[in-house]
Amino acid sequence: MHRRKTFILALSAFLALGTFAVGCGDDDSSGGGSETSNSTSNSTSNSTSNSTSNMTSSNTTSSNTTSSNTTSSNTTSSNTTSSNTTTGPMCGDGECNGDETADTCAEDCEASPTCGDGECNGAETPASCSEDCGEPAAECETDDDCWGDAMCMDGDCMVASADDYPYEGTPASFINSIALETDGSVGADLDGDGSPDNALGNLLNQLGSLLGDVDINAELAGAIADGDLALGMAWPDLDVASISDASDLTIHVFSMSATEADGVYTADLASFMDGTGNPQIEFNGAEISGGALSAGPAQFAFALNLADIPIELLVDSAQIMADASADGSGVALANGELSGAVPLSAIIDALNGYLASDSCACLELDGDLITGSGASFSCTGTPAGSCSGDAEICSTIANACRLAVPIVSGQADIDLSGDGTADSISVFIRLEAQGATLSGPTPGE
Repeated sequence: MHRRKTFILALSAFLALGTFAVGCGDDDSSGGGSETSNSTSNSTSNSTSNSTSNMTSSNTTSSNTTSSNTTSSNTTSSNTTSSNTTTGPMCGDGECNGDETADTCAEDCEASPTCGDGECNGAETPASCSEDCGEPAAECETDDDCWGDAMCMDGDCMVASADDYPYEGTPASFINSIALETDGSVGADLDGDGSPDNALGNLLNQLGSLLGDVDINAELAGAIADGDLALGMAWPDLDVASISDASDLTIHVFSMSATEADGVYTADLASFMDGTGNPQIEFNGAEISGGALSAGPAQFAFALNLADIPIELLVDSAQIMADASADGSGVALANGELSGAVPLSAIIDALNGYLASDSCACLELDGDLITGSGASFSCTGTPAGSCSGDAEICSTIANACRLAVPIVSGQADIDLSGDGTADSISVFIRLEAQGATLSGPTPGE
């Protein structure tokens, strides 16, 4: 409990400190003037002294003085350009960095994909942009195309109830390690511009530098160890004996509960679509080639209990790459990488949900604190009350809202809607899994 509350306190402090850091960065403009004056001073003094010295010692003609000594060697090359004034990205250097964008430097930066331009690229998928990528392929045409005893209904494989899911004999995995990559320069290229995308990593990296005693991934590891974060996968149409090479696989993702038997888990009913035995998270058309798994895109979500408040992290257009191998009757994953984008709306929904919970009832909010959609959000709610003690964090978040929301929104770098505006934050997650067995649905839910 203490670890989880520390995380939320740290996050709120980061939002406030992050705003302070941005302000400090803006004030640094005075330093730029200093650099300019130094450059001018060095250029003038060095050019004058060196030119005079060289002219005197060489005793050459005026053409030698001007061409060889003054202009080429001393003033331009040595003092002004190389030593003093080379800063920042340069359009045309082949790298899209700094403040460069497709609008300011098309030579280095590719434009983000736009739904309706006739090309299915970047983060576009049939689900997010059928106009460019075509309609999502039907999961099945006949019952024979479905996993287990599922029946093909209107192109989807359907199971009547969670009790009817083919638990027995289905290979499974338990995800025993989840870590968010905090190096913003490491990630997958989601938008097709040739550079890794991991804006959430940049955000978390800033959090770590501002609040060195907070380890986000230690929070995740603790949640897994405590059983608060228990995710697993089922592979209903995989023959483990031929795991090195398999195609057209279906992977189901479950929230699971451990049983008294080692390595045996039950599937939580919340993982299924209401009134069916179909898991909510499903990767279709996955492939394993030479032991290398490739799956997606699909939605991937997991819930964290932070200060006893469930917060769901929804990753859209998620893709999984990993080394797959047999582990008993289950499947182990090594060097796993999950990439995708978290919609800003999902983050805002999580914040609103927390502030509207019983833990923050002292705020006396009438409706959501933050409203908006897509890439545009603002703080429109006004708390009628204030919180103290263990609930002080609620007031901290509410008071920092107008400063924090623009910072979070400013991290958006992926356009999932295809309207030309970034509305999601890219993410890169590392994961590992061990073989497991599913015994049935979690009882008593």
